Amino acid sequence: MDGGSLEAVAIALALVTVASLLYLRLSRRPHIGIESASQVGNSPWSSGQIHREALQALCDGVLLRDPSGIIFEVNQTALDILGLRREDLLGRSTLHSLGIAMDGVKDSGESEQSILTSLREGRSSLGRAMTISHPDGSVRRLEVNSVPVYCSQSLAPTAIVTSFTDVTEKRLSEDRLQEANQQLLVAMAQSQDNAIEAARASAAKSEFLANMSHESRTPLNGILGMTELVLETPLSSDQRRYLRLVKSSGRTLLGLLNDILDVSKIEAGRLDLESVDFDPTEVVKRIGELLSVKAGDKGVLFTCWIDKNLPRLVRGDPTRFRQILINLVGNAIKFTEQGSVRIDAKAKLDDEGWQFTIKISDTGVGIPPDRIGLLFEAFTQADGSTTRKFGGTGLGLVISRKLARMMEGDVLVTSVLGKGSTFHVEVRFGRPKGSIPIETSSFAESVSELSLGGSSESIFETVRPVDQKHRVLVVEDNTVNQIVARKSLEMLGLTVDVANNGRHGLEMLAQTHYDLVFMDCQMPELDGFDATRLLRQGMHGSLDPMVPVVAMTAYALKGDRERCLDAGMDDYMTKPFDQVELRNKIRRWVQGYTQPIPSKTVESSVGLVSDSVFEEGVFLGRVLGDLDVARDAIRAFLEDVPKRLDEIEAANLNGQIGIIRDNAHAIKGASNNLGCRLLSKCATELEAWAREAGTSDDGVSLLQALMVAWTESRLRLHRFLENSASSTGSQRGNSSSSADGNSAKSSSQPDEGG
Repeated sequence: MDGGSLEAVAIALALVTVASLLYLRLSRRPHIGIESASQVGNSPWSSGQIHREALQALCDGVLLRDPSGIIFEVNQTALDILGLRREDLLGRSTLHSLGIAMDGVKDSGESEQSILTSLREGRSSLGRAMTISHPDGSVRRLEVNSVPVYCSQSLAPTAIVTSFTDVTEKRLSEDRLQEANQQLLVAMAQSQDNAIEAARASAAKSEFLANMSHESRTPLNGILGMTELVLETPLSSDQRRYLRLVKSSGRTLLGLLNDILDVSKIEAGRLDLESVDFDPTEVVKRIGELLSVKAGDKGVLFTCWIDKNLPRLVRGDPTRFRQILINLVGNAIKFTEQGSVRIDAKAKLDDEGWQFTIKISDTGVGIPPDRIGLLFEAFTQADGSTTRKFGGTGLGLVISRKLARMMEGDVLVTSVLGKGSTFHVEVRFGRPKGSIPIETSSFAESVSELSLGGSSESIFETVRPVDQKHRVLVVEDNTVNQIVARKSLEMLGLTVDVANNGRHGLEMLAQTHYDLVFMDCQMPELDGFDATRLLRQGMHGSLDPMVPVVAMTAYALKGDRERCLDAGMDDYMTKPFDQVELRNKIRRWVQGYTQPIPSKTVESSVGLVSDSVFEEGVFLGRVLGDLDVARDAIRAFLEDVPKRLDEIEAANLNGQIGIIRDNAHAIKGASNNLGCRLLSKCATELEAWAREAGTSDDGVSLLQALMVAWTESRLRLHRFLENSASSTGSQRGNSSSSADGNSAKSSSQPDEGG
């Protein structure tokens, strides 16, 4: 092109390129009136000069190129961005020759030639990312647009307009943002890994606490048991006082271990809630009865209000519900020196079941506002100072809230310092599936007075059998346990058969239809686990392979329940028998069972002397005060134990650990049922030694302790037989009573070495 043509093209391109941008730029300046516009029109400047000046005023860099790519015009912004002089640009053919590299391609020159070809064909190139490196080492990043321009009626592009913007700062910000996002992703991944590790650590901690608290209870129970034994010996007043302090401290420690075990089980997700039908009103009432005495001892008024619309039957876990209320009400009494403690209980029914709201209010010391948030953290109290007045670990509130949340509720608190606190408990229970609740008196505190015995008045009831066809089978090899189980079940109005071992039990199940089977776990020939497996498989011709089976075992260790259920058993209970628990098992598994109606009480003039050698009151409670049954069980026991002790001594000489273990287990269960706690404890320790294959040298001393305990127990049992025989002499006649006592003594009295 000649000079005139280039100038014409430049003017045309300037018109096209800057028209809109110029308008926007001028619109930001003070408004130009008509007079100013007329003055511009009359100025000596030509329109070409105006357009060239407008091109220079653009904020974007602009290059004007002919169709072959030769640069023939450039604005000042382009020179500033590229860091070049005007004469260095004019006449160049490509951007690559200026040191501008196209991002993301290996050969920028070849790529630019393809772009020029596209432009000549009328296709635009927009948003190209390019980079220019300056001699001083700095790098600028550009966004480049190229479009073909047509003049008049030309079919081919007359020129090419290339504009570019410096986006270095923008790209740096994007890079920094991307880098920050990447770092955030890494941090989130690390945080997730840390959370997983923390969860594992928490689970390991909970498992450790559970194991430690469980294992710690064994020696602690030994300490408490031996303390009680020493308290029964002649002592000075100071010695007795010191030992009572030891006993009190031991019970406190035992309570703490139980709390730690509960917390660790909850945190480890290993605490399962029971689902049974129970009477919530009865639970609340019994808590009131139990703790009102404690409040009365402090001179604190205790009241309990229960909404009359409270349901008589719901489905849930009564033990854990009771634990929540015991913790909170006991806490309220502890922190209330004067005034009152009140329980308000109400409930409402919705589509999902019953929503209970229990409010426990007190007029105690109150809680500082800054400490309320810490109340439900483990080992935390509102008063965290070392000089605090009230003791405790702070675990009760933690356990209560966790249990409430497991019951789809919560525990909240409001308080005014110096005026008192109110704890709001919300829990949810389901609709009942039956019509008979379990007995809330199965809770230990509710029957503690009965368990202690010590009264010569009538404390046991007989029952008048009703016309029921319910028949149960007791599979038990120990004679004493057979007698106690039979009597306990017959007093509940059931017809009872007894099998001596698992094989005998399967034979009886093939001949008679039973509503329920109580299966001992450890028996000769065929134990309870294998017998239940064969029963479930329909072996030996059982009439009802799916008859409910309740395991009976002297063990109460972790995993025992699971082992029983895995064998096909339906339920689990530990020996010795608890009458209330036994009744609840029957209610749960025997369809249509109705509890017999109590009749007159049995008058007993036997002076009850309960201690660890022989808990007469506890034993009579298990046989419901029936002295005939009690005497039969004791005679069987006095006849059986000497034989087993002989076998243990012989096995000890011959190194037959298995025989020692089995006989010690049998003595443990039977003596426990009779209330011979000391003998049972010694047998338990000997059995544990044998189960460890006699790895220690304690066998001889444990056997000696067992012999000493047997001597004491035997004397007490003979004394009971003599006293009970004389007390019922008026009913049987003096002659028959005397003969009974003498025959029992002669038949069961072992020699001193037995």
